[in-house]
Amino acid sequence: MNVIILSRSKDKLERTAKEIEEETGKRVKVLVADFSRDDVYREIEDNLKDLEIGVLVARLFSFAPLHTPRTL
Repeated sequence: MNVIILSRSKDKLERTAKEIEEETGKRVKVLVADFSRDDVYREIEDNLKDLEIGVLVARLFSFAPLHTPRTL
């Protein structure tokens, strides 16, 4: 299984991707995503739409108000 990681910090993502690739031999796709932007979920969806996702692990801390609807 290959890996997709996303965060807003490109440098950290690239370092983490390299570590994962070196330790596991798996390919890692890096997606830079700024969750403060209104179109972030559309951008993520566009980047993932042609991929088969077998497992999704999400950890997100957001400052968005609780009443702000988000769909993906």
